[in-house]
Amino acid sequence: MKSKITALSLTGLLSVSHASAEPPVSHQSLVGDKSSAYNLEHGNVTVYNCKDCCTDEKKRCDSIAEKLKATSEQLPKSLLKRAQRLIEKNRNDDAKKVLDRSVKNHSSFIEETLWLQGDYDEKRGKGKEALMSYKKAVVLNEEKNPKYLMSAGKMARDYGAYEEAEKWLEKLLQIRLAEKKNDLNLAAARRELAVLYDDQAKAEKLYQEALEIYEKESGVNSKYYAAVLHDLADYYRRKNDYLKAEPLFEQCLNIMEKTLGNNDPDIAHVLANFALLQKENGKIEEADQLFSRSLRICDAASVLGTDCDDIGMIKNDVAEFYESQKRYKEAEQRYEEALFMLKAKFPNGHQQINQVQVNYDRLKQKMAEQ
Repeated sequence: MKSKITALSLTGLLSVSHASAEPPVSHQSLVGDKSSAYNLEHGNVTVYNCKDCCTDEKKRCDSIAEKLKATSEQLPKSLLKRAQRLIEKNRNDDAKKVLDRSVKNHSSFIEETLWLQGDYDEKRGKGKEALMSYKKAVVLNEEKNPKYLMSAGKMARDYGAYEEAEKWLEKLLQIRLAEKKNDLNLAAARRELAVLYDDQAKAEKLYQEALEIYEKESGVNSKYYAAVLHDLADYYRRKNDYLKAEPLFEQCLNIMEKTLGNNDPDIAHVLANFALLQKENGKIEEADQLFSRSLRICDAASVLGTDCDDIGMIKNDVAEFYESQKRYKEAEQRYEEALFMLKAKFPNGHQQINQVQVNYDRLKQKMAEQ
């Protein structure tokens, strides 16, 4: 079965580039479970978990309070005071009901706070929690805000909720098309939907349409154009179309090396998928060289504290390559490194961890039979 490294790092690159096109964020989440207590004073909100309040949560709460100070939009003071009094009496469930009623009448406030809570959880590797917050923001907003739809759609896709992901990303594309602007926002919407469609034929058309916009808006030598070239190349790889995939990988690498340098973490992602193409076409020596270079970049990035988003799955694919060449000891080391990094990235579990664990267990069985 072909392995596929997700487009996380490159997708992140594009997401950052479009952030300025969306409204500024100024709120944090007020919605918690029944064990949450709210410290409410003059519109500033700090959220504490009564079960396990810890240093990390305190830092998060302080950050929330700071962001809320910057907003002019506040919940009604009478409701804040009433909720505060209920909290002081340890009537947290009743306090939450008061806040929920306020939320219903001030939905624009809570939508933004939910989105920011999701963004915060996503950056901490808590994808399931992030998806829940994003989903609530989308539902409250009645699927009208492109920013919420983009975040919810990408997170749902990454966690295997494909029906919801398709619904939200299709809605996002419809909104962008209705704007009648052939701009970067439309290109990003097409690209994210194409990633969801994976190796389906309609993904190819979406990638090509996104490329046309990036060529016009940012030029053929931009890193954003190169990112979509990579996605299209990997699409052809999964379709076993070597003749179309190879020149696109080479063009993508050439652009990224010129714009980012030879050792940028995003290049490691491209090298790894290019290596998979060479492996699948029997070019073992070329694949080994590409995988080795990809690993060197990721290892250097880790030492320097630079983000290399897909390093866990890159190491998994290198391990599978070594396993196929019966280099079992090297494969074992890389699988173990992959598991360690993925578990650190996804403390609450993820399908990528499950995938690598299956591969690792298969290798251990082979080694035991030797």
